[in-house]
Amino acid sequence: MITAKNEAILHLLSEFFLIFGGLVWGVLGMTGYNLISRSARMIGVPTLTRVIYLMIGLAAGLMLMRFIYRTRSCLVGETNVSTYI
Repeated sequence: MITAKNEAILHLLSEFFLIFGGLVWGVLGMTGYNLISRSARMIGVPTLTRVIYLMIGLAAGLMLMRFIYRTRSCLVGETNVSTYI
């Protein structure tokens, strides 16, 4: 069962991975340098790249579900939207 504390931790981790992923993609777009792949090769763990990208993708999926739930709650007229933020 997901408690409020667990949900807050999950939300914080999702935000962290989304911000990190956005910065990585920004660097890749501006310079062509892939921070994650090169870092993983330097420390000798090439599967780390897949794990990190998987975590970023899962975080995006969780935030998308949260966004859809909040938007749907607003559209049906619930007045206490602060509980979904």
